[in-house]
Amino acid sequence: MSTPVHPVWPLLSGAGHEERPTAVSGDLETIVDALRRPFAEALLGPVLPDDLRPGAQERALGKLVWTRQRETMAQIAECGALPMKGHASASTLYEVPWARCIGDLDVLILDADLPRLLRRLGDLGFAFGAPDSRRWGFQSAVSFLPMTSADGLVDIDLHIAPDEGPLGAGLTAAQVFSAANTLEDGLRVPCPTHAALIAISNLAKERFEPYVLRTLVDLVRLARGGGVDWDEVAITLNRVGLGPGWAVVATALSMIGHPALTPPATSPAQLRMARHLANLDLFEIGGLQKAVREATICYAPLVLASLWLRRVGGLFVRRTGIPG
Repeated sequence: MSTPVHPVWPLLSGAGHEERPTAVSGDLETIVDALRRPFAEALLGPVLPDDLRPGAQERALGKLVWTRQRETMAQIAECGALPMKGHASASTLYEVPWARCIGDLDVLILDADLPRLLRRLGDLGFAFGAPDSRRWGFQSAVSFLPMTSADGLVDIDLHIAPDEGPLGAGLTAAQVFSAANTLEDGLRVPCPTHAALIAISNLAKERFEPYVLRTLVDLVRLARGGGVDWDEVAITLNRVGLGPGWAVVATALSMIGHPALTPPATSPAQLRMARHLANLDLFEIGGLQKAVREATICYAPLVLASLWLRRVGGLFVRRTGIPG
């Protein structure tokens, strides 16, 4: 039985004009909610109804935030800061980069350079937010609470590893810096293979919930653009315990239109999730479903056990999310 693939994927993936639909039947509201309106307009413009487009104020704010993020990166690059995730994707994969600029500015920094970067950000008026109030505290061991600019326009997430969870055992910050690409404006970003690894780790960490559609679109565009060593991706993810998440992603990518990828053997749960992604069947899930997804489609058993040990430990030793 063939898997239904949502007809907007050629638009999302940046396919050639001959492959792009000029009209799409069905409700796009859930997809727009996951992408956010400015990003949805940039990608789906030809088929997007007027009532799902952003207003002038939302466009203006998005452009201002993008400008401020770029200014901030220029001010902290000398400290060894490197943008990841959304900002790096916006800078390399999209014709309208400000529209992809959604959420925090994720910055990778070597542990040894962190004190210098913190001083620089303090001089620029950035400050940490309130401590995490969740019952098991701030969970990450490799990132910190967001730092917010004095004007409130830029939130920076600092990371001393490419992503939370097991990925750091197979991809270190030093490796990302060593292989980073330099853009025409001097900005350094992760190479395509490392960007793909970070994206897949992030998809698994967020349990493939609707809001990670933006990351999936980034990944599809990375696949279309070439430059990703998929053998290295598969070996690394399986070695660190992200094999189940990789199985979902590889299967979804092959369904969406990247047959060069050979999906690994998938369980029924992994195959269902891949079909949901290919058909953009997006829906929110509750706490129990999140736990089930972690156990069946995201992590290997030992990684899952480590994750829950950290959570339980947070009930007794709370992390503040602020560097000591």
